[in-house]
Amino acid sequence: NVPAMYTIGNDLIYKYDTETQFWGGNEYHYFENKDIRAANNNIGRVQSTGGLYSSLLYSNNARAGQPYTFYPDINGNFVVKNLNSQNDNIEADYAWVYFTLSAPAYYGKSDIYVTGMFNNYALTPEFKMDYNKEKGVYEKAIMIKQGFTNYQYTIADKSGKIDEANAIDGNFYQTENNYFALVYYRENNQRYDRVIGKGVASSVD
Repeated sequence: NVPAMYTIGNDLIYKYDTETQFWGGNEYHYFENKDIRAANNNIGRVQSTGGLYSSLLYSNNARAGQPYTFYPDINGNFVVKNLNSQNDNIEADYAWVYFTLSAPAYYGKSDIYVTGMFNNYALTPEFKMDYNKEKGVYEKAIMIKQGFTNYQYTIADKSGKIDEANAIDGNFYQTENNYFALVYYRENNQRYDRVIGKGVASSVD
């Protein structure tokens, strides 16, 4: 609900500062299990129990308060891929993926979820991490289709409100991401808004 400041001909001019600010976030984490039987990028160990392979990821540490580090990602997306198949759409398998997060400063404050485009950023119980008091870490196992997957850790309260100011991985102006802008227009005497424009850009383009 940010209206244009003014118009020049057919151009809508937006030159806001505080009204259009948002948190920068950090680069996504990722893992790659295109070869479901091998320990690849960010996968520490692979095991097979109950007929499904399990990919046990290396433990992640909270990056808030740490210096920004360029960490190439695909901006939260995922790619379904089976290295040993001809048709990924029907031959890619599912695997249990075990996430581990060391973030003791957040214990008891809010809920922590594993999110990304692979689960549509859902803040639901199946993606909520559990705290292991003996190990002092958060843990979660999620069944995900094999390939290359970006993910992040999201902190939210009981009502589902995300606490972006205290993001587990911090906020950095250098973070590269994709951004989408939608322009709505409501004509006089109309009861609905129409999308009349869209824009897509990245923070480096």
